[in-house]
Amino acid sequence: YNQVIEIDKDEYAGVLLEETKDGGKGYINETLFIGDSNFARMPLYSLLTIDNVIGIESMGIEDVTEWKSVYFEEYDAPVSIPEAIKAMKPRRIVLCFGTNNVNNFDLDEFTTNYKKALDAIKSAYSYSDVIICAIPPFGEARTNKNLTIDKVNKYNMALIELAKERGLTYLNITEAVSGTNGFMKPNFVSEDGIHFTKAGLEAFLGYVRTHVHDVEDARPTPIGDVPTRKNAPVIVTESEEFDVALVLSNARDVFMEAGHTMVTSLSGDLKATVTYSLPLETKAGEEANAANWFYSYVLKNIKFENGYKSLQVIISGEKTTTEYKFYASVAPAYCTGEHTFAEDTTKSKAATCTAKGVKVEVCSKCGYVKTTELEMLTHTFDNAAATTTKPTDSKAATCGAPGYEYKWCTLCKAWIKVEIPKTGEHSFVEDTAQYKAATCTTVGKRVSVCAHCGEPKTEEIEKLAHTIPEYVVTKEPTCTETGLQTGTCSVCGYTETAEIKATGHTWDGGSVITPPTETATGTTRFTCTTCGVTEDRMTEKLPLSGGGSSENEGTPEVVGG
Repeated sequence: YNQVIEIDKDEYAGVLLEETKDGGKGYINETLFIGDSNFARMPLYSLLTIDNVIGIESMGIEDVTEWKSVYFEEYDAPVSIPEAIKAMKPRRIVLCFGTNNVNNFDLDEFTTNYKKALDAIKSAYSYSDVIICAIPPFGEARTNKNLTIDKVNKYNMALIELAKERGLTYLNITEAVSGTNGFMKPNFVSEDGIHFTKAGLEAFLGYVRTHVHDVEDARPTPIGDVPTRKNAPVIVTESEEFDVALVLSNARDVFMEAGHTMVTSLSGDLKATVTYSLPLETKAGEEANAANWFYSYVLKNIKFENGYKSLQVIISGEKTTTEYKFYASVAPAYCTGEHTFAEDTTKSKAATCTAKGVKVEVCSKCGYVKTTELEMLTHTFDNAAATTTKPTDSKAATCGAPGYEYKWCTLCKAWIKVEIPKTGEHSFVEDTAQYKAATCTTVGKRVSVCAHCGEPKTEEIEKLAHTIPEYVVTKEPTCTETGLQTGTCSVCGYTETAEIKATGHTWDGGSVITPPTETATGTTRFTCTTCGVTEDRMTEKLPLSGGGSSENEGTPEVVGG
C-alpha cells in the first residue's frame, strides 16, 4: 500500500511549513543541512559546500549524539554532530534522518532516539532554529522491497507530531519529490532506489527555498570565530587486500552523472597541485572502508614505501573540461621515534572570548601535524572603555522571561549581548473588575494579575464583624449567677446571645457576733445587701495587756457564712 500522505494543514498550522516567496541563496547559506548519505551528495554535485552540509554515510538518528564524524582544520580529532553545531553556530538547521532507520528500528525506538538527538542539539547550541525534515520516499524500483511508502508515511507522521510537541517546524519534502503513487519520481532517485540524483537534490533545495521559516536570528552577537570545516580523511592501511566499500558504492555514478569521467589509473606527476578537494564524509571508524573504493579505482598502482607502520595517502587532482584526474603521493604518517615539533603560526589561532583557539605544531621530520585546543577566554567587561556606541535594543528581565543587555568586552573590542536571568518576581496589579467585598456572612476576594506574564493571584478577604447596635437583657445577673443579653445584626439579621457576668455579693459593714478577747478570737457576721446571704469572719485576739503578742495575731479567718 503506497500513496502520498495528506497532512491536515489546520491541525498542524504553525508546524507544517507552507509555500512562501523564494528565500534565495541567502536563506540556504544561513542553513546547515544535517543528514545521511543523501546530504553527503550535495557537495559531490557542487550544489553546496561542506560549510553548509554535514552528511554522514550510513548514519541513523541513533548515531547523532555519539559518532565523532565531523572534521575541522583546527581540531586534532573529529567531533560529534552536536559538538560541530556548537562550533559552527548556524542560524538554522534542517535535520533529515530516518532512511537508515525505517527498516531497522520500530517506531517508538526511532522517536525516542530522535528526541535524544534534539535534546543534545539544544543543549550544545540552543540558538539555532531547528527544522525537522520528512524522511524522503524510496524509488519504486528499489533493491529492498521491505521498504514501503506506507511505513515511511507512519514514521513521517510521528516526526510532524514530534515537531508539534517540541514547538518546531516540519519540512514536508515529500511534496517536492514524490510521484502520484507516493514513490520518489524516477528522475530524482538513483538505481538503488534510495539515494537522490542531482536533479532530486536540486528539487529538494528548491523546495527549501520556497518554504521559508524566517524567524528572528536568536544567536548572540557577535557570532565569533567559526572553525574551518575539512573533509574526512581518506586513509588506507599497508594491506593491499581491499573489499569495495558499500558506503561509497555509488560514488562513481555521482561523478559520471555530473558529466565527468573518472580515470582508473595514475599518470603524470604524482605531486600535482591540489585543485579539487574530494568532499566525502564517513561515519567514525569507517574511514578505511571509505578509502577502499578509491583505492580500487585510483590508488591501486601506489607502491608503499618500506619502513613505516602507517602511511598517509594524500589525494590531489586536476580538472579539465571533461574530467577530473586524481593523483596521490605517499608520506609517513608517524615518525618511528619521537616527533620534533615546531609551531606553525600561520595555522595556529589564539583563543578569544567567543571561540576556542588552536595551537598547530608540525613535526620537522615526518610532517605529522599535532593540534591542541586552547580554551575559550572569559569576557572582561568595562563599559567605560567602549569605543563605539552601545546598542539600544536592551530588554529588561521579567518574572517569566530573561532579558538582555550589552556590555563592552575589552578583549573582543565589541558590545556583547549578555543574558539577564529572569527575576522570578511578579509585578501584580489589582484587577478591580474581579474584586468582591467581604460581608459579615461571606468572605471577599481580591484578584491581582502580573503585568508581565498574566499570572493571577487571588487573596481571600476575611468576613466582617456583625454590626450589633445594642443588646437587650433577657436575664438579669445575680450575685452568684450569670445573666444573658441578646443583640441583632443590623446588616444580616444574625442574633447573638452573650453572657452577663454575676455581680458578686455586696457586703455590709458587718456586726460582731462574738467579740475577741486576749485569749480567744472573735466572730463578725457580714450580710449581702442584695441577696441577704451571710458570711462569718474570724477577728483576731486582743493584744495582751503586758505588751506581748497573742497566738492568732494576723488576718481574720472566715468561720462561717
